Parts: sequence; C-alpha cells; structure tokens
Amino acid sequence: MGKQIEEYELPTFEVEPEVILDSIAGRQKCKKCSKKIRFFCYNCVLVVDELASQLPELHLPIKLHVIKHRGENNGKSTAVYAKIMAPSTVAMYTYPEKENTLNIDPETSLLLYPGEGAKTMEELADEGQLQKYRDLVVIDGTWPQANGIISNESRPEHASKHNMETKRILQNMQRVTITPRKTKFWRYQSLDSSYMATIEAIYFCYYEYSNAMQKCNMANVVDTGCRNTEKNCEEKSEDRPSGDIKDLLYFYKYYYNVIQNRYKSDKSLVFHSFQAKDYIKYD
Repeated sequence: MGKQIEEYELPTFEVEPEVILDSIAGRQKCKKCSKKIRFFCYNCVLVVDELASQLPELHLPIKLHVIKHRGENNGKSTAVYAKIMAPSTVAMYTYPEKENTLNIDPETSLLLYPGEGAKTMEELADEGQLQKYRDLVVIDGTWPQANGIISNESRPEHASKHNMETKRILQNMQRVTITPRKTKFWRYQSLDSSYMATIEAIYFCYYEYSNAMQKCNMANVVDTGCRNTEKNCEEKSEDRPSGDIKDLLYFYKYYYNVIQNRYKSDKSLVFHSFQAKDYIKYD
C-alpha cells in the first residue's frame, strides 16, 4: 500500500478574506474590457478599484512565469490569483502565442514539473545550487496540455501548433517537484487527490523554496559569519521579497469557504467529488 497523502490546513490571515471580499457589493465594469466583474477580471487581470487598496501586497522572492495553455478557460484558472496578489513579480503568457514568448535564461530558471531529473528545493539547496535561480515557471492547463507544451515535438506538421522558442527554453530548465499533499480543489478531475490546483502548487513551491533558502542562509552565516547571501547582497531593495507567501492562497481560501458554506447550509445539495467522499466538512 502506498504512503497516505496528508491534508494540509489553509493558512489564517490577520484579516480573513471574507471580511474584505464580502464587503464588495454587486458587480462593476472592468476598466479595460467593460465586462461585469465582482473582484477582478479573469481576462484582463485587473482588480476593481474598491478592492485594490485593501489587498495584501506581495513581492515574491523569485519571479513567477505562468504559461497558460490557450485551451484553458480563463474563468477556471486559479493561477490568476498569483498575478492579482503579486502583480510586479508574476508574468503570464498564453501558449503558443508567438507574440507572448517566454524570454528568460534557462540556466537560472526552474520549471515546476515532475518526472525524470526533477529535484526538490531542499536537494538543490544541499547541492549549493538553489541561490543561482532567479525565475520559476509553472504551466497552467490540463496534464495532456502541459505534456504537449514541454514535449520534444519534432514532427514538422505539428511545429506550427507550438511556440518552439518557449518549448526550447522549457526543455533546458532544471525541473523541480514538491512534496505530495492532498488537494482542496473543488472542481472535478479524474486524477488522484495529490494533483493540486495550479495556485496550490505555486504556493507550496514557494513555501518549500523559502524553507530551503532559510537553510542556505543559516549555513552561510555559520560558514562565513555573513548574514547576507551573495544573492541578497546583489539585490536592490525594490527587488527583495516582501509580504507573506500565504497571500497566494487569499482568493483560493475564500472560494474554498464559499463552497463549503454553501453545501453545509443546504443539506439538500450533494457535492460530487472524485477525490474524496468527505470533501464538505460538515460540523
């Protein structure tokens, strides 16, 4: 029997998301596309004015690049939460659009994707390699879509369907993986419970990165007596991380609670989930 995948607890916030988000009444027009939205526009990634000044500000320790497959519905994407919460350190691309090509150095970039050659953040830290990385790439789409993006596509008739420059960069990046955890995602999927929503995977990747970097920093203090790593010494103040990475789960926690409360308040509703029969946490 395989090892049981443990559940995790969603973080607590000084001011819980529903306190602020439930105060936003009605819908407003997106300033760019005029679509009626409540909190933000999934297409334009713009927050309504009433909410923008109330959200926590997050600056990630390394820049996040989200490559979203064009077949993935914007309204179903959880990766957009990262862009909303950390706009200055998150870039989003639509694959395979040629005018939206990834342009980063694969030698100093990590790709969150399991498989051969993938390492944990802790392994990279133990090897003395973690501090050299400046960028993290995450693919947002179904597993077949993600496999198509990173696969070594060589048939000429299929080349036109791909962004070959982005594909080349991805194929030359160090892959990383995270500790398996039981997803809290509410949407049905035909995979087991260790397959997380994109924003969950992003959060835990940064969580494990931060823990591994702490280990690097402590080792650096012991070895050199210096409290700044080489990376930190090179950073300008505006490039340094700020805020709390748990803010990545701000909207995710809100919608998770909306689902839970809806089904707990109306026992006539039945929640269907492939992952767990006890998804709704009845009191």
